[in-house]
Amino acid sequence: MLLPRSSSGWLWGAPVTCRRPGLRYAWSFLVVGTLGAAALSTGCATASQGAICRERAKHRFDPGVVRIAEGDRELVRTIRCEGAYGDSPCSDDALARLAFTVTTTKAHCPAGKSSSACWWENQPGSSHGDATGQVDSAGTYMLSGVMGGSTRLVAHVGDATAQAIVRVRLVLVENPGHVPRELLERLDSASREASGVARLLSPADGALWLTDQGDGKSVSLPRLEIESSLRAARVHVENASGTLTYDGTFASSPITLSRAVWNAISRSTEQNEKLKVRVTAITTDDAAQSAEQRWGIDHGRFYHSPEDLAGDRRNEARAKAERERFEREWIRTHSYLPEGDAIALAVRFLREQGFTNEPPAGPVRHDIMDFGTDAEVLARRRGSIDPKPVGTKKKAGWWWVAFQRVGGEPCSARVVAVSADGKRMRMIHQHISLATFD
Repeated sequence: MLLPRSSSGWLWGAPVTCRRPGLRYAWSFLVVGTLGAAALSTGCATASQGAICRERAKHRFDPGVVRIAEGDRELVRTIRCEGAYGDSPCSDDALARLAFTVTTTKAHCPAGKSSSACWWENQPGSSHGDATGQVDSAGTYMLSGVMGGSTRLVAHVGDATAQAIVRVRLVLVENPGHVPRELLERLDSASREASGVARLLSPADGALWLTDQGDGKSVSLPRLEIESSLRAARVHVENASGTLTYDGTFASSPITLSRAVWNAISRSTEQNEKLKVRVTAITTDDAAQSAEQRWGIDHGRFYHSPEDLAGDRRNEARAKAERERFEREWIRTHSYLPEGDAIALAVRFLREQGFTNEPPAGPVRHDIMDFGTDAEVLARRRGSIDPKPVGTKKKAGWWWVAFQRVGGEPCSARVVAVSADGKRMRMIHQHISLATFD
């Protein structure tokens, strides 16, 4: 808990704690001035934001049937580069935003406003293949990052919710070899009519590529070596779900996919999802050759926290009970650094990593939800989190310290997880209800 409690009163519709025993106040969410002056004059401290959110939940309303009028949406985003992706001018036809509206059969929320009873969130999940973006209080979804996949938008209205899926299909085209137009046209026809078989010396068909969960980057980059001498070659990659298509043209072998390209491919691909790879080559003797392979990507474990050992995810009820038992036992049998120290570390993490309005300090740590250069990541982060902590709780192996997003829903938080020994910190990229915090 962030603040002590004794006898209770109410300040501006929020619970307060008073140092004078037996002190009580009548309250109303509409009464502000007089009560506020009385509470302040008698030495009362505002209760935790979690307590406020739990109380507000009692006053939610039934809106009847709730629907998102637009339903599910699909975006095809094409990025086409003159040279190498990330190092040359590229066109990008991505829509800046998608607007969604909610319909109800009873009470409704004010348009474009967020409150504890009316708000939106996007749930990209916790694995690769989940498209990223943000949805504002008016239901406008803004795409971010370069990846294909899906995200779930959830509209909360009183006690009801409605959901819509946004599916993003990424098409990435680059020309790192600066192959001239006549050879590009030759590759187009050869990809349909190639008669010869290109022999790939590496990698082997069925190659499995491991990704590093610490920073979302690949441990090794795919390197394709073609036996024949080349004039030009095209590498075409697509995933089984259809959310990623890549075409790159190269002037020589071996071919190594760049870090930026492979990040886009791997982040668009789910665990155990297969990649279809087709190589088309024009040799120095003008023969057209092609070869196909299937690759896999092993993302390993996305989270490294002990609570992920909780149980069988195929049975949600069983998994939840097992996770709660595991956490209670872990908390009971392990030591934690003091709460105040965990809060101080979490606040320092926000400031050092550029989530506040203060200049960041030290190297920028990228994670799976971050895309682009350090400058681009910091521009998205800057001023997004209020560094004043609003709640804490213990998890298995971690302190969770809650902070409110600037301009966000007041009972939804972002969490900085601080390991029990204080040696590790990370951002939890999910909307967490403050009602569960002390």
